[in-house]
Amino acid sequence: MMKFMDIGFGPSLMMIMYFLVIVAFYGFILYFLISVLRFMKNKTENDRAQNQKLDSLIQMLKERSEKE
Repeated sequence: MMKFMDIGFGPSLMMIMYFLVIVAFYGFILYFLISVLRFMKNKTENDRAQNQKLDSLIQMLKERSEKE
């Protein structure tokens, strides 16, 4: 009866599994960083648009208050 450890398959399987876990971990970190950067870019664009709308609203309110 052959065992996995007798043919040397066990240690190499563990090394491969360890390597895959490490690669998956770094892949998740990379995916997370890219997602955060993409979110921050969209947030900056949306904040800029919101500030422009607020500026135009303030300008309209000032003009309306000057007429009265």
